[in-house]
Amino acid sequence: VTMAPSNVAFLCLLGGGAAASVAPRAARPVAVGSAYPARELCSRCGLCDTPFIGHVAQACAFLGDGMARIDAAEALAHGRARRLDEEDELYFGVHTELSGVRMREPLAGAAWTGVVSAIAIEALESGLVDAVIAVGARAEDGPARMEPRPQLCRTAAQIRACAGVKPVLANSLELLDAVRADASIRSLLFVGVGCQVQALRAVEAHLGLDALYVLGTNCADNVRSSGALRRFMSAVSTSPDTAIGFEFMQDYAVHVKHVPGPADTAAQGVPHAPADSARAALYERVPVFSLPQSGLKDVIADSCTSCFDYSNALADLVVGYMAAPLRHGERMTESTQYVVVRNARGAALLDGIRPRARFTALSSNGDRRPFVPGIVEQDLEGLLGDSPPQLWAMPRWLGTLLARLLSRLGPSGVEFAKSSIDYHLLRNLVRVRVTEGEVRAAAAIPAHARAVEAAYGTLADELVARYRALRAARPELSR
Repeated sequence: VTMAPSNVAFLCLLGGGAAASVAPRAARPVAVGSAYPARELCSRCGLCDTPFIGHVAQACAFLGDGMARIDAAEALAHGRARRLDEEDELYFGVHTELSGVRMREPLAGAAWTGVVSAIAIEALESGLVDAVIAVGARAEDGPARMEPRPQLCRTAAQIRACAGVKPVLANSLELLDAVRADASIRSLLFVGVGCQVQALRAVEAHLGLDALYVLGTNCADNVRSSGALRRFMSAVSTSPDTAIGFEFMQDYAVHVKHVPGPADTAAQGVPHAPADSARAALYERVPVFSLPQSGLKDVIADSCTSCFDYSNALADLVVGYMAAPLRHGERMTESTQYVVVRNARGAALLDGIRPRARFTALSSNGDRRPFVPGIVEQDLEGLLGDSPPQLWAMPRWLGTLLARLLSRLGPSGVEFAKSSIDYHLLRNLVRVRVTEGEVRAAAAIPAHARAVEAAYGTLADELVARYRALRAARPELSR
């Protein structure tokens, strides 16, 4: 196989020079039940479940230089580096297009209108790719509908079956060994999140492909396991057994998507579907200020609170929702998302659905900066502090009023997305500095996260000092 220049450059970046790195550095996958190299920070991306584990020291987003490798890898993936002095690029990464999008005819079973699924189906059916790696579900209905099972898709039906939200860590890269072993797969579309994509870019030259396309999604705060997901849904929803998806949305509420079952879900707080659509999706909206903190403890994966790649910087094309508008009362399956095109491969993927999608300009309103520090401090109390859980959860009626007030007065559109990115980057930056130390932080935190830190003055330094002092006085908090 003749490698593209960018692939050779990736190999040089990872060490050893191109000539010394052409052959795969194979090793024995991690044994079942054994610890992964990144230990508690492992995002279970699947790389270490394959012989590609031999590349883990350079590929893993949570080992060594970690996500700071993004700084050099962006230029290799997209042909140029991110412009840190241009605000949209600082937040969303290298791009040639940033716009709103929704499918004119929504795809049944999709979390939104089916943009990601439509792109994947078109890429496969047009012959642009021979196969698609996507995340399916362990079951068609019930809580297991949100539990991931990665799939190597060769048909449109298989891709459609992967539609919907799976908010749990997924080991999608375990399928790379099957891709490399299948001579019929010459071009591949990978659908995944930032930590997976970073590892994928590190080994892509070893896959024997003629072309690799990467369709990314924004990602923050995934659930660490299926058990944690069930615990979270039981704490948050009035009808956890009928829940098939959820998202933290722009109206400061968690939208829990339900499919009614034979039980009287209306009695549990979830309204009945219309008589003519007994299987129609229903939505339960829980204000984030009313989430029971006891139900959130140990739910979010440690890797997600050490992550600095919300924007999925190394994907060719990214689909998200935080920068898009959300009208009051609008369902996810009716709402607009947004797309970030990073290079020609990303443009080719998006061009496939343009005739069937509606594109809109994105708007930006409000000022995020007064809101972010308080949200960061509250979250860090749960991660690093000692505040009793009951102090944080408001009665639902009060949480709903506050959510509506912030939706009217707070940031919206692109400004809301930037507020979410600020919050996650600052929270995670403080956590890494406190729990992993300044040496590790200096090596692993990428330039765009440092730029956001600088924009908030001494906030991060003050929070780091506070929680270091607290942990010195209360050693049990470090356990």
